[in-house]
This record gives sequence, C-alpha cells and structure tokens, in this order.
Amino acid sequence: KFTSTDFKDLEACMSLKMEAIEILFGVDEEILRGFQAGCRGAVGSSYNFASPLHLALIEAHESGALDEAGRLQRLGVQAIEALQEAGYLSAAKQLMGRMGVEIGSARPPLVPVSEAAMDEAEEILRGLGHPDWGGETS
Repeated sequence: KFTSTDFKDLEACMSLKMEAIEILFGVDEEILRGFQAGCRGAVGSSYNFASPLHLALIEAHESGALDEAGRLQRLGVQAIEALQEAGYLSAAKQLMGRMGVEIGSARPPLVPVSEAAMDEAEEILRGLGHPDWGGETS
C-alpha cells in the first residue's frame, strides 16, 4: 500500500514493473492521481461508506471520462471533509452504523460524535448528491 502524495516516488515504484507485486494506493483524497500513475487498486477508509462513488470514479477514469472522474474525485474529497468536521474516524464508523453496518465505535482516546454533528454531516453528504446519501451523482 502506497500511502503518500509523493507521486514522484509512486511513479518510481511503478516503473520497477515487478510482475508479482501490485501497488495499492492509500490516499482516498487522491485516488484518481494514484490510478493515473498506474495503480489498479486502493485501500482506504472512505471506501467503506462511499464505495459506489469511488467505483464510478475508477470506471470514469478507465473509460477516459476524465472530467467526470475529476468531478467524482472532488465529491469524494467533500464527503471526507464533511466527516472531518465532526472527527473523521469516529464519524466514519458511526456513519457505517447509520447505513446498517455496525462496526463499533472508534477506540479511545477518540470519542463518539454527537448525534447533532452526525445529522449535520449526513445532511452535507446528502447535499453532495451521492445515491447512498439520498441523491444522485450525476
């Protein structure tokens, strides 16, 4: 897993062309650039609650619809930023629970996010238009 925004280093790793090794990209906010550099997989926390968005982004990239891929990347960043306002890791875990996937709360020293802050974050997510949040991505 390559978790850095040093794309020069990523490109150097990709140029090694090691047949048995797949480099997965690990910065959700830059997944498009990771795929543009040659990664074909990713590991990240926002894929839990925004996998349809990221799959659509990858499909747009692979089909050459770069404007759409960029738009979806920006939408993903906005979703992450909405949860960061509340405390990202705790909020992401609580969001999964609200989506019907109970994964427990974040471990101390992190604290749960208030219901009011979660409601606000969800409202922002719905406003972004992602289908899982009550809207459409297109």
